[in-house]
Amino acid sequence: MKRFFLERSWRLAKKFGERFRFDFGRRRLSFWRIPFLTAVVFLAGFGPLPPLKSVVVLSDGKSVSFETRERFVGEALRSAGITFGEDDVVLPPAGSVLVPGEVVTVRRTSESLVVRRELVSNKTIVIPNKALKEGKEVELRAGHPGLVRKTVRRIISNNTVKEEVLAEDTLLSPVDRKVFRGTRGTESRPRILTLLATAYTPGRESCGKYADGKTAVMSRAGYGIVAVDPKVIPLGTRLYVEGYGFALAQDVGGRIRGRRIDLLIPDLKTARRFGARKVKVYVLD
Repeated sequence: MKRFFLERSWRLAKKFGERFRFDFGRRRLSFWRIPFLTAVVFLAGFGPLPPLKSVVVLSDGKSVSFETRERFVGEALRSAGITFGEDDVVLPPAGSVLVPGEVVTVRRTSESLVVRRELVSNKTIVIPNKALKEGKEVELRAGHPGLVRKTVRRIISNNTVKEEVLAEDTLLSPVDRKVFRGTRGTESRPRILTLLATAYTPGRESCGKYADGKTAVMSRAGYGIVAVDPKVIPLGTRLYVEGYGFALAQDVGGRIRGRRIDLLIPDLKTARRFGARKVKVYVLD
């Protein structure tokens, strides 16, 4: 109240001083004008005071009620010790005239840029396999998750966090995991054959002058291709050969008759070392 009285008196005194050419900056006051100025300042203090206005402020999750004689919303908040920054939202605006019973809301808002790294999950690709017991898994490729770097704009408004992704850079691409999962139950077991196995290469040393890198069904010759007797194992049958791995019957041979199987091994030395041996062959189809 004292501060308001002095400020009001000074404003009125300055107004009259400017009107009668008083120079407050250089303090050029005539002796006869001093009593007049003193009377103005004295009488100004006894003018009518602005009415008290009740205000409710909602800020920082709290509700504050008080009374003030300030004219504007911003002045009322500052007089009550409630601060607000440029990014904060004041409703009604700080420059608006304060109305009795006004409810003022102060929403705290802050904005920042955040750079962070995040993992990108990889998938697991499951390939059913009849040669494996149901529930058993054989991992073909371990795989790994990916890694990205994100630039995020984080906006905190009234204790609510909102994020906006501005940029995203891939640091490491995810690689999916691959597994064979067994589907063989107790009631459905694959057919097991004991065959005499030999090895061959796709070159001239095994296939002669007609070697062209193709199989009997015109597919590309490579590891995992085996030659069979179609009367025993139909072409296109999926197999699992003990000591060799999963294979596909896609080739034939002049000497492959009856219970024999020829395993394609690209390396000549390895194929020669394989020799001839009896192996168990699981017919998966």
